[in-house]
Amino acid sequence: MRIFNINRGIGWASSGVEYAQIYRARLLRMIHADAKFIFTDLFTFENIEHLTKAIGFQDEEVMWLYGFFTDFSVEPCSYTFRDLEKTLEEGSYHTEEHADYIRYVFQGKDAYINAYFARGYDRSRGITDENRASFPHSGNDFVQRTELVIAGNLLRKDFYSSGKIFSEYYARRDDKAVEYLRRFFNRNGSVALEEMILGEEKSIFKVGKDLVYSKEELIAKLIRELALTREDVVIIDRATEIGQAVIRNRKEACVGTVVHAEHYNEPSEKED
Repeated sequence: MRIFNINRGIGWASSGVEYAQIYRARLLRMIHADAKFIFTDLFTFENIEHLTKAIGFQDEEVMWLYGFFTDFSVEPCSYTFRDLEKTLEEGSYHTEEHADYIRYVFQGKDAYINAYFARGYDRSRGITDENRASFPHSGNDFVQRTELVIAGNLLRKDFYSSGKIFSEYYARRDDKAVEYLRRFFNRNGSVALEEMILGEEKSIFKVGKDLVYSKEELIAKLIRELALTREDVVIIDRATEIGQAVIRNRKEACVGTVVHAEHYNEPSEKED
């Protein structure tokens, strides 16, 4: 029997839903259950592994919607600034150190790369925004993301764990950098998943030769590829974008949903 627990997001300051999940994870470990916790949000501000580990999940327990279609596992940042510098032409740049990133300025090209430190790694060493100056930068520090800027225009962001896991591409529109494409990579650099961004809440995905016309359909594709059987259990911790995808593709699996809290709302209360 496999137990899949599905939620949307997680952060440094998690809600009661995520704490309920970690309590459940500990209980399931005690009975040696085969349990996975699936998160469907896109994480750009931090590597999902740093967030899930901080609350107590083990890496092998965690699945990420976007990473599911690649051969990257959920893992901490281990791509170093030295690794990044190996991809740059030697002697073509100088560096400027800032509190949370290093800027690589390319000589005579009106271009630079901002490379941001992995905050989750910093937290494990006790580094905060207040005391960072006491910890000198090193080529062995880990990169969480980079931003490529040319002629004052943001063109691309790259995101890392042990390698480059995905990129976001931007074009200038109405004096703003507008994101139009994401690509999620395999370890060998090949594209595993492509997201064409059509609007604020509208995307089309390409997985191999398959076109998927919404995020909800992408979640449905993940559920189908789990190949659920009557021996499996799916627990829905948050239903938005998730509930219908699970119900329609569960096959014979048992599905449950969790009511995490009843919130008091005075206008909706009645005297009786």
